[in-house]
Amino acid sequence: MFATAAVLLLVAGIAGLALHTLLQLYASLGRQLKRISDRRDLSADDLWQRYRRIRIQEAITSSANRADAMNVLTAIEREIQTRYRSPVV
Repeated sequence: MFATAAVLLLVAGIAGLALHTLLQLYASLGRQLKRISDRRDLSADDLWQRYRRIRIQEAITSSANRADAMNVLTAIEREIQTRYRSPVV
């Protein structure tokens, strides 16, 4: 019984960590996209569109939704790194 409770707590901790990571990445990319958009010489309209399609409230409801959102966010993050080699901070 105690082993089962320990496993459930471990799984809940991992899920909480994944949720925290997702929310951090979502917020971080939003800030990066805003900084890119604020510069007149850079454009990220297509990345904004992909970012805005993510329904974060829906994404946090299940692990499958979190995984889908994380895949989109990491693709956007890679694209930002590819396009704008120097960090936009």
